[in-house]
Amino acid sequence: MSRRPRREEYTVGWICALPVELAAAQEMLDEEHEDLERDDNDENLYSLGSIAGHNVVIVCLPAGRIGNNPAAAVATQTRATFKRIRFGLMVGIGGGVPSAEADIRLGDVVVSQPYQTFGGVVQYDAGKTTPSGFERTGLLNAPPQILLAAVARVRANELRGRSKLSEHLSKISCIPKFQRKRAGPDVLFEAAYNHQGGPTCDKCSTDRQEARQPRDSEEEVVVHYGTIASGNQVMRDGCTRDRLSSELGGILCFEMEAAGLMHNFPCLVIRGICDYADSHKNKAWQAYAAGSAAACAKEMLSVIPRLEGTSTSSTACDGSYGSSTGDITITNANWTSAGNPQLAVPTPVGQGLFASPESLCRAVQERDIQGVQALITSCSDSIEPLLMPVQCSDNPTLINTWKGYWGISGLERRVTALHCAVENASENSLEILRMLLRALPRSAIDPPGYINIVHAMNTCRRAGGQAILAPDDGGGYMQRCTVLTWAALLGNIDAVHILKDAGADINSQANWLRVTPLMVQCFLTASTDQSVAVTFSLLRGGALPNLQDDRGNTALHLALFMRNSDMAMQLLNAGASIDLPNYDGYRAYEFAQTITGLSREVKAVIQAKRLQQTRYFSSLRF
Repeated sequence: MSRRPRREEYTVGWICALPVELAAAQEMLDEEHEDLERDDNDENLYSLGSIAGHNVVIVCLPAGRIGNNPAAAVATQTRATFKRIRFGLMVGIGGGVPSAEADIRLGDVVVSQPYQTFGGVVQYDAGKTTPSGFERTGLLNAPPQILLAAVARVRANELRGRSKLSEHLSKISCIPKFQRKRAGPDVLFEAAYNHQGGPTCDKCSTDRQEARQPRDSEEEVVVHYGTIASGNQVMRDGCTRDRLSSELGGILCFEMEAAGLMHNFPCLVIRGICDYADSHKNKAWQAYAAGSAAACAKEMLSVIPRLEGTSTSSTACDGSYGSSTGDITITNANWTSAGNPQLAVPTPVGQGLFASPESLCRAVQERDIQGVQALITSCSDSIEPLLMPVQCSDNPTLINTWKGYWGISGLERRVTALHCAVENASENSLEILRMLLRALPRSAIDPPGYINIVHAMNTCRRAGGQAILAPDDGGGYMQRCTVLTWAALLGNIDAVHILKDAGADINSQANWLRVTPLMVQCFLTASTDQSVAVTFSLLRGGALPNLQDDRGNTALHLALFMRNSDMAMQLLNAGASIDLPNYDGYRAYEFAQTITGLSREVKAVIQAKRLQQTRYFSSLRF
């Protein structure tokens, strides 16, 4: 009789796009489980089972619905139903990109792995059209650390002749449709030579076939590791395939779903090669390629230790194993020779958690206090290795409010768990912020995150086509932002208080514009009930009102320019200078004379201060 584990016992999500991929995945299960009671709000249908001790959820996209957006929707619902999934696999077929560097053949497998500037997957059709051509924008997350560690282990096993890929593949070869001999010949044509019509290449000229060195065994499946290109359209042109591969530094495979997953469903992408992404594309190799990919996915899972409910004794994050109490298994970390924290192979922390920056950010975003505490406990010496910036794409309440006020359509963030903690004003989020700060030395309480703030503000609705922020001279698409700056900008008054009390640098100018949290808050915050309170809190906490940014503007210049009268009044009461010139020679009182929309009270105070100065200087005798 098959088992029926509880919903929270499933820790691996396996997503596929086509029925043939689903069938291959199901054949890889060591054990099939009974279906769980269906959630009326969940439109997905799941296949449940176990592989190498891992309880696995397999889900296929709805028939006829392929691409990044359907994949993202299915993955989001899967994570909502199975809340303890901590990493996933996107497994299926793709179009290979053969080259002199990568001898990719039909039936081979491509696995996403960080290479050059990409994290393993690049969305090649995401960007903007400019006068100089198409400009790609945005970054996608790399696979979780545990899966990259599994890749390293599998590759080492390959080199030592210990790969079990052929063993796993043989399990599915008993089904005729998945046998290699059913796939037909492996033929590669010149990139510029188009298909001559018909369901096969019988009409295509053999003279236009590429000559390739035969492999020792036709049954050999080679696994390649590198960048996978994802987009919302089928790639079936050899010249375009090669051009995009060249532009992106060497692509191994094209597919259509992975880019929709990498932010919200951290996963490893595994693709069996069923065609060469050219006009000769057909379905002959799809079944065998789906089986190859599924076998490779099983190989990856087989080298990852399964989660245990009990644990062994605790140690600090020093790279050694020990024992503990309760149900927490301690995670290891190591330090590079340069002294920089770098996570080693993540081991389970308990309840489906792996100690990694991604896991910590996810636990913070879900306001999972117990999960955060487990991750902190797993690194009792220092949690700094877990505070590396990672890509985030969720939009909690404060970010939605801020985006709505400015009319911002998209916002990319590569931030730390502390940044995530200030993006929501709930009690749980604030308690998590306190927990993280208590676990950190004072020198590490304000780590940098990166946000594409220049692009977001200069393309927002309120900008009206005008540039609000100067471009990043460093050419960066993402701009540096401290935790306190982010909390002030979002108007999270409670988080500002907590960070101030913890000793965050309230006058930090560590960014491309040399703006302080006070300046950012006066210039870019949404106009809410909390915004003036944040200004007052920063000033009471020691924010210097007369510091100048890279253009010589003070916080008062910026508040007046944005017509933030209430903030300007707080600054004036705190002693902000009205006659300190910016680098264009303009003083705050001159702003007040020319800008419309300021309150009468602000103008009156500035006029009174100006009159007082005039009287003072006229009374001087030289």
